[in-house]
Amino acid sequence: MLIFMRTTLEIQDEVFRQAKSRAAEAGCSLGEFVTFALREALTHRETSSANKFSMPVFGDPAQRIERSLEQLSELRDEGR
Repeated sequence: MLIFMRTTLEIQDEVFRQAKSRAAEAGCSLGEFVTFALREALTHRETSSANKFSMPVFGDPAQRIERSLEQLSELRDEGR
């Protein structure tokens, strides 16, 4: 059983026009489009933040040397 919440949102005019246009292109109501867009944004954030890992890389990427975790551990143990 689906439960719907009726609410009021303040949306910038240009965003509203684009959303309404995209909803019409997709053949759905503005409410359905907003629900879909919010669901996508929420899902994307949950998965991307859970899997996010970044490491700064310095120097020329063409000169990058690929190392396995095993090789990195050996270098660490050797004090390099």
